[in-house]
Amino acid sequence: MATFPSIETVLMEIHQSLGLKQDQTKTKRKFGTGNMRLAEHQVMGERILCEIFDELELGGQARADFMTNLTELGNAFKGLECNTWTFQADERQVLWVLLGYFFIPGVARHTAFWNLYGNLDRGMPSGSFWYLPEPRTTSDGTEIDLPVKQVIDWLADLAGGSIESLSQARIRAKNDRGQDDADTFTRTIYNWRSGTLPYHDKIYQFFPDDLYIPFEGTFEIDKAQPAAQQFDAAVAFLKNRKLDDNEDALRRELAMGEDNDIKRIISGQSTESEKELLVRLVADRYQKPTAKIIRQRLLFARLMQDGYDRILKKLCPGVDKLCSDFEQNKLLQILASYKHIYNLTVEAWRNFRSSGEAAENVWFEEQLEPWDANTLYLSILPSKRETGNLELAELLTQLFSLSRPGDELTDIVGSDAPTHAQIVRSRVELLRSHAEEAKAARDLIKRARTASPWRTFQKENRFAVMAQVANFAGLSPKARWAATARMKELADTPEQKIQPILLELGNYLGGQGKKMLPNDACTRVESLLNEAKQNSAYENWRALLLHFEAKHQLAMNDINNASKGFRQALEASDEKAFGTLKGEIALDCLATEVANQRLVPNNHERYYRAMLGWGVFNNRQVLDIYDSAREAADYFWHQLYSPYPGIEPMKPVSEQALNDSFGLIMSGDLPGLENWIKDNSRKFSSSLKCVTGDSVLMRWIKLRSHFNDQLPKLRHIDPAEFESELQRMETVTTTWRQAIKLLASKVEKQLNYADFKGQTPLMLVAEAGDAELVQSFLDAGADPDLQDFEGRAALHAAVKSHDKRTIDALLDHPCTTDLSTVDGRSPMHTGAWSGNGYAIDRLIELSPQLAWRRDSHDMTPLELAEKLCEEPDALAYLNQELEKQKRRPVYAKDLQGLISSLENAPMIN
Repeated sequence: MATFPSIETVLMEIHQSLGLKQDQTKTKRKFGTGNMRLAEHQVMGERILCEIFDELELGGQARADFMTNLTELGNAFKGLECNTWTFQADERQVLWVLLGYFFIPGVARHTAFWNLYGNLDRGMPSGSFWYLPEPRTTSDGTEIDLPVKQVIDWLADLAGGSIESLSQARIRAKNDRGQDDADTFTRTIYNWRSGTLPYHDKIYQFFPDDLYIPFEGTFEIDKAQPAAQQFDAAVAFLKNRKLDDNEDALRRELAMGEDNDIKRIISGQSTESEKELLVRLVADRYQKPTAKIIRQRLLFARLMQDGYDRILKKLCPGVDKLCSDFEQNKLLQILASYKHIYNLTVEAWRNFRSSGEAAENVWFEEQLEPWDANTLYLSILPSKRETGNLELAELLTQLFSLSRPGDELTDIVGSDAPTHAQIVRSRVELLRSHAEEAKAARDLIKRARTASPWRTFQKENRFAVMAQVANFAGLSPKARWAATARMKELADTPEQKIQPILLELGNYLGGQGKKMLPNDACTRVESLLNEAKQNSAYENWRALLLHFEAKHQLAMNDINNASKGFRQALEASDEKAFGTLKGEIALDCLATEVANQRLVPNNHERYYRAMLGWGVFNNRQVLDIYDSAREAADYFWHQLYSPYPGIEPMKPVSEQALNDSFGLIMSGDLPGLENWIKDNSRKFSSSLKCVTGDSVLMRWIKLRSHFNDQLPKLRHIDPAEFESELQRMETVTTTWRQAIKLLASKVEKQLNYADFKGQTPLMLVAEAGDAELVQSFLDAGADPDLQDFEGRAALHAAVKSHDKRTIDALLDHPCTTDLSTVDGRSPMHTGAWSGNGYAIDRLIELSPQLAWRRDSHDMTPLELAEKLCEEPDALAYLNQELEKQKRRPVYAKDLQGLISSLENAPMIN
């Protein structure tokens, strides 16, 4: 049983294959499985990438290209993972299928596009893949040239044809550099050529930046010569290398297209443009490499060679890395697929680039055999850019469902005609049966809408077809039950017999919100769960069944065991790929744990990470952990929690605790509210049992704010029958303010209880610009210098409000003016980006040094205001965010007014 390898794991494999210093195994495992804190995960990911980039000495553009390709590939891979189930497939089978059907085709396509202008091959034989193990036909048969050997042979060839000549050329370059290390160099280079991996220190010792090796086998265009002499020089160079009569070798070295008659061009019977092409290709191929290029080639070859060796050991244990037999060394099949896609991509670009991308894509697809295009290369088909990944996930799920641990790896490329024919037959049969079953399922669904579902389904005898019908989302409940019943009749194996059980459990516990259930639903679910546990295929579906069992516990009001069950299901989901199930379970874990408890980010982030990684936020805005937890608590009470018939529904603990006080507020009974405060002192000793961790005072403030937000909507309606209701609500909001002031004056410690974001009551009323409550809270003992989870204090909030009286209340109290947010921004920075000139003037008066303090982006308040003034896009984006928060926009004239104040602020050390 196996899961998908993560992109993080792939990065660590690259890191290791470069010979870089490794982290501890536990740290690598946490990073690779997504079980590291998000902040730490980001830091480690950035470090690993930087170390890879630095080791390969990649420039800015190469780094940007790598990140673009990695992001695109990573997003596609995560989409594939979120739609695939691996069932019993073992680690070898999962890795093999993912390499053949996703990674290799995708990497080949990306590399080909990136290398169109020689980013990877410049100076190398253009018709070969120097960075891959390359089968080579010799008089003794076929041999494998490993990447490092190919780089050494390239260097030796440029130096005169041998490692000894390379060593001598290096000696000549070092004759004024002190002691010679020729023997060590020669011996080491021979070892590298024989298969020993080169290491960073030796590579840099042998090829430092200030070493200029006088390569004799290079060619450089003499631009002072006329074109005819340049051509003659190029031809003479090729003749000297005895390449002029070897057309195959020329094509391999220069990668001239098949449409070019190389012998005719060399003989001089060619056009001027053909001669110019030949000169350019010779100069590109035989250019003199710098020390940096040599180091990059050796390190990249090491990376590819070590990766090949380690993957081969996983896929084909015991097979020698120099084995050239496609049946034994199956990795050669993967490499052949890579070369095929790479070459087709390049050829499409060469032949059709003038006609545009669409023409390139059409030609590219036409070259693929249909049985390969619709299986092996689904992920890269341009015509299926939107749907190919989903279709591939469906195909891989089907392949994995047929796999058994220890089964032989299925060939993807044949080494001879009979093997190729067998592979083709297998793929054609797979496509044919899949298409027939899909069509039969569609026909059944269509007929079941106009005829008796039971009679319709009785005519179908294929379990796979009925499984597709039963899982169709648009099926009516009656038709779904009939399809499930027919599946039971057709089920023959344990794997088939457990599937209708899962469907029935889904009907009872599917989590689709409140639904009508039969009175004996609890008994039925219990029976189905027991039946599933007796099935020998239970382990293949354990995560899903544990998830159902946890929902069963929850429906019986056993919230503690339900929470434990959800955690067990989440652990089981790590054993193999279950599509988005892991994300769904993580959401249920979080929802159950915060339904009546405060969010604790350090404890609950593991659920949030799983939600991020496994599809909870697909096709919707990604929320932070705080808003996700708030949404999860709401989801718990409105969707996840649905008790069985006859079981008394639970209610939120915090709601029960405050029901009486809400009634008193709504009725305007302040004396009664004062008595309630006296009688409920225990409620003020800690925060409420709710996801946000509000105190009673905080909850009143938030609910009053929400209540006030509804009043403008009623005022816009304004029919006569609503007039009295509107007046009553306006009276309630006045009473509510009095209740808040009363509680603040009676229970001082409530003033400094923070919610799950670290927000205090003072921060909320300051951000609302409620100067009266701000002053009341300060008089009652509120601490203005407390900071929330982003480092914001009440003064930051007041500046955002643009209410002058609120700002004055805090500054005159007084409060600390130089508290900074996590990104290093003082309240003056807040005044600058929010266009609050009044706040800027008051802060300059009290703390002028803040005008010159820089934030974590190295910007002063003045520079921040100027940036917004000078960059309309930045200002537009800011206002979009402010609009979402229902705050006033910032205008350029506001910024221009405060810029003058900031420019004239005194500089104080």
